[in-house]
This record gives sequence, C-alpha cells and structure tokens, in this order.
Amino acid sequence: MKLHGIIALTSLFSGYLRRVKPRIVPLRPYFQKRSGAGAEVRRRLAFAIMAVGATSIVAQIVLLRELIVVFYGNEISVGILLSSWFLLGAAGSLISAKLANRVKDGLALFCLCQLLLSAALPFLVVLVRHIKFLFGFLPGEIIPLGILAITGPLIIAPVSFTLGFIFALGCKIFPVEDPALKIGRVYILESVGAAIGGLFASFILIKYFSSIQILTGMAVLNMISCIALANIAQGNRTITLIKTFSYAVLVAIATALAFGGIGYLDRSSLEAEWRPLKVLISKNSIYGNVTVTKSGSQVSFFTNGLHNFTVPDQLSREESVHFIFSQHEDPKDILIIGGGAGGLLREILKYKVKKIDYIELDPLIIELARKFLPGHELDDRRLNIINTDGRLFAKNAPDAYDVVIISVPDPYTAQLNRFYTKEFFEEAKKAMRINGVLSIGVTSSENYISPELGDFLSSIGRTLKDVFADVAYIPGDTAYFMAAPKKNILTVDGGEIASKLVSRNISTGFVSADYLFSKLSKDRVDYMRLALDRNATIGTNHDFRPISYYYDMVLWSTYFRSWLHKVLGFINPKTIWSAFLLV
Repeated sequence: MKLHGIIALTSLFSGYLRRVKPRIVPLRPYFQKRSGAGAEVRRRLAFAIMAVGATSIVAQIVLLRELIVVFYGNEISVGILLSSWFLLGAAGSLISAKLANRVKDGLALFCLCQLLLSAALPFLVVLVRHIKFLFGFLPGEIIPLGILAITGPLIIAPVSFTLGFIFALGCKIFPVEDPALKIGRVYILESVGAAIGGLFASFILIKYFSSIQILTGMAVLNMISCIALANIAQGNRTITLIKTFSYAVLVAIATALAFGGIGYLDRSSLEAEWRPLKVLISKNSIYGNVTVTKSGSQVSFFTNGLHNFTVPDQLSREESVHFIFSQHEDPKDILIIGGGAGGLLREILKYKVKKIDYIELDPLIIELARKFLPGHELDDRRLNIINTDGRLFAKNAPDAYDVVIISVPDPYTAQLNRFYTKEFFEEAKKAMRINGVLSIGVTSSENYISPELGDFLSSIGRTLKDVFADVAYIPGDTAYFMAAPKKNILTVDGGEIASKLVSRNISTGFVSADYLFSKLSKDRVDYMRLALDRNATIGTNHDFRPISYYYDMVLWSTYFRSWLHKVLGFINPKTIWSAFLLV
C-alpha cells in the first residue's frame, strides 16, 4: 500500500532525464563545520526518515479508518481513498524530484515539511469528523460517492503529498555520494520506520488511544526529529526560525495535554460527527471502530459507521428469532453468528434451549454491550461466547445444531459476502442436524421490490436452493431466508406459526396472530416469490464469484442516481477481460 518503488524510480528517472547527477550540496555547509559532523547528520537524518516512515503508515491507517466510518466502507470507497493517497504521494515525490536540486538548503526544507506535517495531523481527524455535519447527513446515512471523491482527496492531500515530497527530498539530501546507494538507504530506513509504525498502530496504538491522540503523538515524534536536525545547523536563520516554530508546536501540544485540550477536541469532534445522537463511547479495535450512541431510550451500536443494531428494537428481534424457531419442533442447540448482543439472546432464552454458541469476531462489541445494554443475557449459563471468525467456526464446528441464525450485515464488502456464498452454506449445513433450520436476513422492502433489489435477493435465494432441500422466504423491510437440509420442514403460513408460539407459551409483543396474518398474507408472499424469479439468469454466489456482493453494490449505486449505476450495469466477464487485455 505504499509508493516506495514508484517514488524511488521517479527520483532516479528524473535525474537521468536531465542528465544531472544528484548533488549533496545542501548538506556541505554542515559537513565543513566540524570534524564528524557528516556522521552526525547521517544519524539524525536517518532517524528523521524513519520517523517519516512511521508517520506515513500510522497516518494512513488512522485517517482511512476515520474516513471509512464517515463513508460507506466497501471496496469502492476504500479504492477511491487509497488511489487518491497513492496519486497524491506520487505527485509530491515528482515535484520534490524536480525542485530538490534548485533548493539552496535541502535540510531546512526537510525540517519545514516535518513541521507542517506535524501541525496538520491532529486537525485532519477533526475535519473528517465534521464532513457529515457540513453536508447535512445523519449518522448511518449513506453519503454519495461524489462527496467522497471530492472531500477524501482534499483531506488526505496534506499528509500524502507531503510524505511523498519528504521521501524524494530525503533521497536527494542524504549524505552518501552514490545516487543509487543514497536512494536505497533512504528506502530501507523509511520502510523500517513504516514497519515499526504499522506494528505499533495495529496492536497497541489503535487499541489504547483515540485517533487524535495517535496523530498528536506522531506530531510530537516529528517535532523531536525536526529539532534534532535543526540543532546541527546552528547559525542558519531559516533553520533557527523552523526550530522556534517547532518548539512552539511542542509547547502548544504540551499545554493542550495538560489542560485537557486534546480530550476536548476528541469529544467535540465526535459529537459533531454523530449529532443529533449522543455519543456514549467510541472505541477502536484491530477489527474496526465501534461507536455506541443514545437517543431517548434507544441505544444503538455502529460498526465502522454503519448501523449494527439498536436496543430496544423488539420487532426486529422477535422476527429474527421466532420466525425460524417456529420451524423446529424442539430447538435445543443453537448457533448464532453475529448480532446476539442486540437482543436476539433475550428472545432465544424464552425457549427451553440447552446450549447457545454465540460467535462474535470483535470482543469489543461484547465488552460495550455488557457496559451499556440492560439485562443479563450475556451471563446466562447456557451461553458460550466465542470471539472468532464465524466462517472459520462453522467450518470446524465441533457440535451439530438445531437452529443456525446468521445475523451479519448485508454483503456490501467482499469479507461479508463470505457469509452468503454456496461454500459457507455447505459448511453451515454440515454443522446442522438433519432436521435443523437456518435463517439469514437482508435488507429488503415491505411493498415494492425494484429490479435491482430483486436481483440481489434472488442471488441469495438461489444460492441457498443449491445447498438446501427446503428454502422459504418471509417478506418485509428485512427479508428472512429460511433453509433446511430436509424437505417439507419450513412453513410461511402465519396461522401455523402463531399456533406454534402459543402452544410453546412464548410471549411476544409484535409477532402475534394478527401481525402474522398481514405479514404473511398470500399476496405478499407470492409477490416476493415472483420478484425473486423475475431474472432467470441470476446464478449462484461463490467465494470467488461473489455475485451477491456485485448485486448489492448495484443496489447501493441506485441510491445516488450517479454514473456508478450505469457503469456497474455494463460489468460482465466480457467487459472485464476486455479491459484487462486493453491495460
């Protein structure tokens, strides 16, 4: 995810085109001041380049995480942000390669770039968090790609451009005579810094510090490096001025830390990002960001900016559980993949179950659910919480289950699509008893299914039919697909489902006989079935042929009435191979 190779080639190629050997003139005054000064410059510049390398990867991780929270975090959004980062970094490198030989004091320019970078880092997070407020979007609302394409590059430009500029500049001024060796040394030093920064960011910084705190720390690191370099050039007015400003930035950061300014900046920017909701907490883990908000009596969990679940949301929880539990005569062993903390467990525990294996990848969700959600379901003796990947667990499940509930978001990323493929359903089927049942819910529409939505739902339904002997659909704003390895197990008869709930003495607030009479009317069920059968060419979703992911992306693009919808409509194997051969 870095442009080291391109930047290095740009520096060399630029020099050869001009047939000018890269010079080290900017550092010669420092070599001549005292014996051994060249070695000292080399050491301090090496530290500065490593600091820049660490800053590049840490800033990339932190800023992209923050941007993904604001924007719809699928691969298109990530691709736009990453490509902008790369192109801006390359532009900075190219301009640096053209200007470096014309600059009289390369070390002063290097220090100035570090100073500007340090001053910008923390405030870029604040700017990211104000995007929704500035454009009038609410939490969880999808922002059009046009805004992403404009604001994303503008926000990351100060960092990516400056980092590219600094890297190429470092290749010019590093005190080694051989140009190739010069670039190689800088490349290695920057890469070592990036590796160290990446490890610290992923396993320590992200876990224990907020984004603003992390980038403030990187600003301090660059200021220290900048001052260390500036101290070599005593008597140089430009360097002295830069050093003075560096000390001023350090004093400002220290004052902000002492009087709680950093914490206030973090809290106020989060409030702006999530208003009108009240932010209870926002924490990062190695898996992503989890934010808990409150509005009235409702507590909502957001994962990477997208709504995960809200408590209380009695209707959704009852539908998720009782539709599928009514399909089994005596459910004892239960498997839940995702979403259990959002109220599913409370409904499941109304039945005489023996064991519940609840799979949740991110332990932070469980930690925050214990803290902010009422009830004690997570402490029930029948519950076994397992923090692992749901797909991995299903593949190696040690037990057989009567009911399997897949409660994960729609397949809007390639990672989530893994829970909607034929390969996964086959693994889940092996983990079920012969009379077991499975349920998975996706976003739909109560009364109108557009062609794009129909294609998306159809891809999931036909994939299930390739694996299971019996498949049934329940229409609504959330469409529930039910599947069973054995035929003639499932029913969508509202009266039959209601009678089973009554016979088992299951109390519900919404899923009652009257509600089911309307919800599962023949007209609604037939309309959904016809909509799913509308396109006979829809195939099966696979791990390496993720058509449900594609159709969900097409559906997503219809929200904007943008060029993306038209482009996605032309994507097929023929156009993909044609584009590949053209490139």
